[in-house]
Amino acid sequence: MGVTIDVPPGVLAAAKIAWDDAADGLDGAWRRLSKASTAGFAPAVVTAIEAFQTTWTDELKRRAEAAQVNSDAFVEVSGDFEFSDAAAAEQARALLGWAHRAAPIGER
Repeated sequence: MGVTIDVPPGVLAAAKIAWDDAADGLDGAWRRLSKASTAGFAPAVVTAIEAFQTTWTDELKRRAEAAQVNSDAFVEVSGDFEFSDAAAAEQARALLGWAHRAAPIGER
């Protein structure tokens, strides 16, 4: 028996898609940033540029991974979204937009 969140149809699927899109965008961003060239910059600023690049590449990578974890919180089972327990449902509900943050959680 699963646990569900009482929201209008499509809200959970839309949230999963939004978190997937965020993960994809952030993944692409850190990959592009990590490959950015410092060619053409004065040697005096290359060290600062590389420090910026490393710091923000690492941060974007962490954010991409977190967004993917958030997407994975929405597990679709046989066309419906179900959660293993109330704690998992509460975690997923916290990832929804403000309009649905207080949606009731119940057992199926």
